[in-house]
Amino acid sequence: MESIRKRLIRGSGIYAFGKILPKAIRFLLIPLYTRFLTTSDYGIVAVVSIITNMMIIILPMGLPAAVTRHYFDYTKDSKEFRDYLGSVLIFFLLVGFSVVLGLTFFGKPIFENLFSKVPFSPYIKLALWTSLFISIGTIPLNLYWVKEQAVKYISFRLVSFLLTTGLIIYFVVVLREGALGKIKGAFYASLIFSVIYLILTIRKSNITISKAKLLSALTFGLPLVPNALSTLILSSADRILLERISTLSEVGLYNIGYQIGGVFNLIMISIIYAWEPIYYTIAKNEAVHEAKRIFSRIATLYIAFGSILAAGVILFSREIVCLITTEPFYASYRVVPVIAAGYLIHVIYFMSIRALYLKKKTYIIAPLTGLAAIINIGLNILWIPEYGMMGAAYATLISFLVQTIITHISAQRIYRIPYDHRNLLRIIALSGGVFFMNHFLNFDSIWITLVVKSCIFLTFIGTLFLFKIISSKDISKIREALGFKRGY
Repeated sequence: MESIRKRLIRGSGIYAFGKILPKAIRFLLIPLYTRFLTTSDYGIVAVVSIITNMMIIILPMGLPAAVTRHYFDYTKDSKEFRDYLGSVLIFFLLVGFSVVLGLTFFGKPIFENLFSKVPFSPYIKLALWTSLFISIGTIPLNLYWVKEQAVKYISFRLVSFLLTTGLIIYFVVVLREGALGKIKGAFYASLIFSVIYLILTIRKSNITISKAKLLSALTFGLPLVPNALSTLILSSADRILLERISTLSEVGLYNIGYQIGGVFNLIMISIIYAWEPIYYTIAKNEAVHEAKRIFSRIATLYIAFGSILAAGVILFSREIVCLITTEPFYASYRVVPVIAAGYLIHVIYFMSIRALYLKKKTYIIAPLTGLAAIINIGLNILWIPEYGMMGAAYATLISFLVQTIITHISAQRIYRIPYDHRNLLRIIALSGGVFFMNHFLNFDSIWITLVVKSCIFLTFIGTLFLFKIISSKDISKIREALGFKRGY
């Protein structure tokens, strides 16, 4: 358990640094962007981002996830793995380029029906090719991840991000190209790095196609595509429907609030990135009862840590928005607490779904997420016309809750883990209390507001220790795993 904790903390620390730093830089740049981009520009960027994310799911066909999972099956035979990787790479490139070329020439009617306010050329065309270039990098990056080579993984991600940011600043600030400049910056950076990633993957592959290995990869990966699309719909239907029902300006406001509300989720995903290869190793090498005990304790600590971050975002949402945006975007603060609460619920989902991956029951995931996505779409259609972006935010919260509950129940039936439900319910109750109290914490004096919110935040953390959800022993072990000694 000790070595596991150290691997998890150090690995997640590296991933968190790599993910937090880009996000921190983006936050620092928001005041700059909001001076050169209008709320409508942000609406266009939000829609293009959804299209890019959608294509990043479709084009790889779940093959990067298959490489991650099947890597453990080939650890003793490097030639077999090189054949496997070569088969996956060739198939992906053939299909990926064919799909993007087809959509570039014949996809205009499809996208114009889906997104009526965003022109197909140049915005959506650039999004299609950007998604292909980004997809090329998913296989080598996943290999660094599964091998726990976090420094290499993060180094590539950081350099890519810095290049993208530099190009965006050039096109948006220097050339004053607005939303198009932001999209062009991402396009050119992804093009450059796609060449690098392709070379790295070819060097690790045998240029061959094994039908058996390709079939194995597709059998694992393809069932993940509907789930990933359902997940994207679950997290993006709000902006898609806002674009159709409301205005691009409201989409832009909502998108800023959504980004801030979900910022802590990047840290939680970083921990999951470090945890997943360790998770498979534990399941393979430990006795079943011991593995489940470890999974249960890690889940409690993970969710408790997520609740602390979420509480901070919820309590200080208005102050954060006012600090990092300009006045036209201040109204976005209203959606931040709701989105943060939704992502806290999603933290539980991250832990539950690991069991379905472990047991290779990926075909179960898509229907569960699809149901949550249908509920999300229905609630958005029902609530957006009357409540605007707040209706979209609450639709996201409810659908995340549904997804988490049904996934947790299904995972427990397949691979039951004795979670500490009493402490998990305490975390949920405390977080719910913070969420509801936040509605009454804006006083005439900003200083009184900050003092009261700070006291509530510290009380929240103290209560986690009081109930022994987190213990001083846990903190000591974390300090040791990070390399800190007593007295320093």
